[in-house]
Amino acid sequence: MPAFGYVEYQDASPEVKAVYDDIMATRGVDWISNFWKAMAHDPALLRRTWTTLKEIMQPGALDSLTKEMMYLAVSASNQCHYCIASHTAASWKAGMNDAMFGELMSIVGMANETNRLVSGYQVEIDERFRVRDEGWKKYASPREAVEKYLGAMSRYAVDEVEALVDTEVRIYEGNEPADFGMIRQYIEMLRAAIADIRIEPQQIHVSGEWVSAITITSGVHSGDFMGVPATGREFAVRGMGMFRVVKGKILEVHTQWDVGAFLRQLGAQAPVRLPQQMRV
Repeated sequence: MPAFGYVEYQDASPEVKAVYDDIMATRGVDWISNFWKAMAHDPALLRRTWTTLKEIMQPGALDSLTKEMMYLAVSASNQCHYCIASHTAASWKAGMNDAMFGELMSIVGMANETNRLVSGYQVEIDERFRVRDEGWKKYASPREAVEKYLGAMSRYAVDEVEALVDTEVRIYEGNEPADFGMIRQYIEMLRAAIADIRIEPQQIHVSGEWVSAITITSGVHSGDFMGVPATGREFAVRGMGMFRVVKGKILEVHTQWDVGAFLRQLGAQAPVRLPQQMRV
């Protein structure tokens, strides 16, 4: 039983109701969890805790899934059963799957074991771990890597693109995969066919190693492309991409863009797209 009971919405003061309303609006729900209702006996504590948690848990350098899973890991270590339940639910909602949960719990268990071994053996910290510039490797975040990749593609900057991509990369534009060696050839093809290319992200979403991007690609059709001779026409088409980023390097790319719209804007015949069930 809670120490002082729960403050239900209908019984709450205007100050508490204002916090409740913000919690529900922020989380897109129509109910208040017991954690907040138990704390509402102290409106100042309720407001302060919610304001701080809301700020810390919003997406930033870390995406929402990573933050929720970190919160879950700490809760498991501290044996806060309520927080384990609530942040497990929040992690599922943010995109965690069974395999990710299993690996997370393995890490929690391993970290707790090795933490105690280090304390028991009184292990001294290696000097290289103390020096950030030499001992630590700073990687670009998945979002940063993809944003840099799209910017470099817009400048036909082959060397920059290759520096952002792992040498074992697999690139899918449709069904057939390409490898690292095709990057330079692909960019040179774009350079010869499209002037003033711009690949502008409209939305970017991050979930762990994966980044999804909705883009608008625009430019001037200045050379033969997809069998269509140069028209000098401007175009702007929508596309989508999925990128897997590991330690700052893009390891997998899946892209699709609206070829039909591109050809129509050039005055060419767009291919007919059959429903999926009719394709062979």
